[in-house]
Amino acid sequence: MTRTRMHERGFSLIELMVAIVVFGLLVGLSIPNYQSYAQAQKLRGTSENLVQTIQLQRSRAMATGQSVVINFNTGTPAGWTVMSAGRQN
Repeated sequence: MTRTRMHERGFSLIELMVAIVVFGLLVGLSIPNYQSYAQAQKLRGTSENLVQTIQLQRSRAMATGQSVVINFNTGTPAGWTVMSAGRQN
């Protein structure tokens, strides 16, 4: 008795190669979109952090009556520092 092709299971080599090519195209096209998304999320997170810092320092200055100075560093690594001055009258 011989088995017919209908009863065989699995993929042929050509079907497997086509699936790999399609998967490769999908991954290749999605990487630039992911990089753009990641950069946008990093920018959004940094801007929200800056807004929170400014609001916190404003509240602290109003509560204590002290001046608060925020210095921005554009070098590497970019960021900001907060310094409190003496009491104002």
